[in-house]
Amino acid sequence: MDMVRCFTCGRVLKWERMRRLTDTMTPEDAMNAMGYTRYCCRSHLAFSSNPTERALDVHDMVMAALRQADGHYVFAETPTDKPRTYAAV
Repeated sequence: MDMVRCFTCGRVLKWERMRRLTDTMTPEDAMNAMGYTRYCCRSHLAFSSNPTERALDVHDMVMAALRQADGHYVFAETPTDKPRTYAAV
């Protein structure tokens, strides 16, 4: 769920307008166009997101990339040949 107001200054955050603008421009330019000059509002808009939506977007991108690979879904049997051990420093 997206925040409605900035936690620091209390300004209303316009998420839908931000999403529409970021389709055609960079997030920095969109925030400038909307008049968000304070760092607190900009950080909330830049770093807050709905993790479920992000996961679904990544899933869709991965599935599209796999479909483009001649329709074959290729998965590695083992992700790495090296054991996952870490030396203490």
